[in-house]
Amino acid sequence: MTIAPTVFPPSPPWQPFADVPLGDSAFAVLKQNLYEILTRQKMRVDAITDLSHRAYQQNQVEIFLAISDDKLHGVLAMLNGLAPAAEYTQLVQQGMFEVIEYDFRNRLLPHFGVMHLFRWLQLAGRAQHFWVDYRFQCWLAAQPFGSIDLRALAAAWRGCGQLDSAVFVANASLAVRWEINTVTDRLPAQCVWPFFAEHLNFIDAGLGVAAAPAEPKFRAFTLEATLKLLAIFPVLQPQWLTRVLEVALGTGKTNRAVAVAALASQKNLGEVLLPYLHAPKIDTRIEAANLLADLQYQAAVPALIAALKTESRESARAALLASLERLGQNIAAYLTPEILYAEALKGLKSKEPSGLAWFNFAALPTCTWRDGGAVEPDILRWWVVFTCKLKEPGGNALVTRYLQLLAPESRAAFSLNVLLQFIAEDSRQLPLVPGMSAYDKWLAKREYITSAIGEKGILALIPCAPGHELVAHITHYMRDHHLHRAQIEAMLEAAASVNKPGSEPLVIQLLIGVARRHRTASVQQKAQTLIAQIAETNGWTHDELSDRTTPTAGLDETGKVTLQYGARTFHMVLNANMKFVLQNDEGKEIKALPEPRKEDDAELIKTATAQFSVSKKELKLVLDSQAVRLQEAMCVNRLWPVAQWLEYLHGHPIVGRLTQRLLWIEYDENSLKKSVFRPSEDGTLVDLDDNEVQLAPTSTVCVAHACLLDAPQVAKWLKHFKDYKITPLFAQLTRHAPALVFEDTTITAIASHQGWMSDTYTLRSAFIKLGYQRAAEDGGYFEHYVKAYASIGLKVRIEFSGNTLPEENIPAALKTLSFESDAAKSWDERLLPLQKVPPVLLAEAHADYLAVAQVGAGFDAQWEDKVRF
Repeated sequence: MTIAPTVFPPSPPWQPFADVPLGDSAFAVLKQNLYEILTRQKMRVDAITDLSHRAYQQNQVEIFLAISDDKLHGVLAMLNGLAPAAEYTQLVQQGMFEVIEYDFRNRLLPHFGVMHLFRWLQLAGRAQHFWVDYRFQCWLAAQPFGSIDLRALAAAWRGCGQLDSAVFVANASLAVRWEINTVTDRLPAQCVWPFFAEHLNFIDAGLGVAAAPAEPKFRAFTLEATLKLLAIFPVLQPQWLTRVLEVALGTGKTNRAVAVAALASQKNLGEVLLPYLHAPKIDTRIEAANLLADLQYQAAVPALIAALKTESRESARAALLASLERLGQNIAAYLTPEILYAEALKGLKSKEPSGLAWFNFAALPTCTWRDGGAVEPDILRWWVVFTCKLKEPGGNALVTRYLQLLAPESRAAFSLNVLLQFIAEDSRQLPLVPGMSAYDKWLAKREYITSAIGEKGILALIPCAPGHELVAHITHYMRDHHLHRAQIEAMLEAAASVNKPGSEPLVIQLLIGVARRHRTASVQQKAQTLIAQIAETNGWTHDELSDRTTPTAGLDETGKVTLQYGARTFHMVLNANMKFVLQNDEGKEIKALPEPRKEDDAELIKTATAQFSVSKKELKLVLDSQAVRLQEAMCVNRLWPVAQWLEYLHGHPIVGRLTQRLLWIEYDENSLKKSVFRPSEDGTLVDLDDNEVQLAPTSTVCVAHACLLDAPQVAKWLKHFKDYKITPLFAQLTRHAPALVFEDTTITAIASHQGWMSDTYTLRSAFIKLGYQRAAEDGGYFEHYVKAYASIGLKVRIEFSGNTLPEENIPAALKTLSFESDAAKSWDERLLPLQKVPPVLLAEAHADYLAVAQVGAGFDAQWEDKVRF
């Protein structure tokens, strides 16, 4: 096979940066900076009583007093490129640095540009690290997206006298190791790849296929950053392909995903991958088979079949079979009981993983195939051993296929057994001894006798456990063993069953809840990733996934769960308190399912009894999750198209009942308010005067809030709810936006109740009750509680005076309310200006802030002296 030489498409044009001299307005800024610094320094000197320290501060004042207008003009000339920076190095060391740097006000001047900034960074010794510099990131954030080209930045550095400007830009792009604001994150592809098309040697160096540049200011490029760059390149160079394939198909998983993304532009990738099905390394063979299936490369089918005939390793055979099925091939001939039994016996001849010694194979349930035949116990044993070796809790298409071969009752029992054995082994802890101190008990709860994380692969067998039991056991595990982050993530990945489009609705709702807010950031992120995968598999958005997978607890469109006894039929219906009650065929309420009669069908009774139990458990899970989901939808002002709202909310047998306890707003296609209504018990939508409301097909619907209505409307609807004795699902008309006027659009926090005293335990209880969680700890210390709103990428942050881990009950004071943006590209951008916060969310968060303040003793003017931190 011949790989054609690379031809890049024409590079888009770029414009050099203008270099307009800074004039009188910039000088005025420098003068104002100097004045404010001197004023602050003099106040500091007056407040110091220690003579030695006072002398030092007075010396600082003298340094700033010595800065004359001529010196300010001199530095301004340097920023304009009219004087060499070297002449002013000593000057900067004598106080001028602080004058120029003060609040970085120069960036707000009309003509302040990147040339002035680069000259200043040279003076400050930050030229080589310009991309991660705070000043540059502030300037970049103010530029229109897509207006900054790497070629223009390189030209700007050359204009500032940096002959190795290309290395500066390459370092910024490929030497990144920890920064979140990378070049490929902040700039569009067409502003990045053309620079490297002119400097292919940098990519060669980053991939390790050529020597690094000899320039002294070169920083070692990272493979990850280089692969991310290649992912936005229009086409791969031939000399890069082998190296990228080596990473994509290699044993290491660190950069595999970005390497696969970098291969996307390779037009004949399927053909390129075929020889790797016979590679010496098993990992390469497996990843080649997986990638061919990902590509849906149908021409690979003969090669996959040929490789299957010669493949001897179990995990590689599994990958080949899974890929064949994903390519639409019927693999039933490879999955007969006889073949599976022979494979099991062969596989069990080799040594079982030593870590599986704890697993009780004798406790596995007796299983049957879908046709009723008995499953050999060795097959089940081999599946446990095999998945343990795979170490992939998310499983694969073949493992899913194995489980589907079992009868429904068998696969449910088998999956549940594996889950319970894993949890039992992983949760064995040191016993609590009478007389232990609180600290010793805290330590004991964090020490475990054993761990099953090494055998996490067997979790690939758990997705077929009954949904309500799967969710219940994982939920309890997360509550009781929250420090086992890796185990929780593995169980969520296994339960998600992302290889199947029709995942268990209860599991999806669990994932949505974890993704919405969880005490551990990595677990929350894992759930968000799994939800995105499931949504993508089904072709839905995140919000559509939430709507379309809400369980019904067995309720049909008439609002009943039918339980068949044979000749007799019973029904479960929801009462006014949203609890199930039983009715006989005549509609009369009965207290419990009756005892069987001779003429009843035993199998139907067994099914009915199971359904009765499952429905009650599912109902509780749905009620708990949907109230939270609807309240979050109100906070983020989610809009439903009318058709979706009618089908998935109003028409849902459980959620529809919850919508009756809320007020809703209809907006027309121009986003103008059209009607305010509530769903009534008979299914109609009514306004304030009980007139029926007909929603227009082109309208959208949202949960109402006091911020979205005028005061008379709010008062009338509150009276309406009271008159009809409707208990609102949650407060939506009693919490108002803070009566604050933000003259400065950059204000990011509310401190109206800073200094309100309480203690850490009381505050913790108040925060948890409101749905907040302790923020990520740093060095055993934390000072924030947060509530995440993942759908809009915001977190509410309420700061207090702080506490340590393990927590102590010490005096504590409330501080500020702020909002953190997940979209921030740098640390300084993370706090959102209050004017940009959705009004309803601001009102709700402010009400939470006030509620927490009220649990304490009120404001204390000496609060800073009474708290520990």
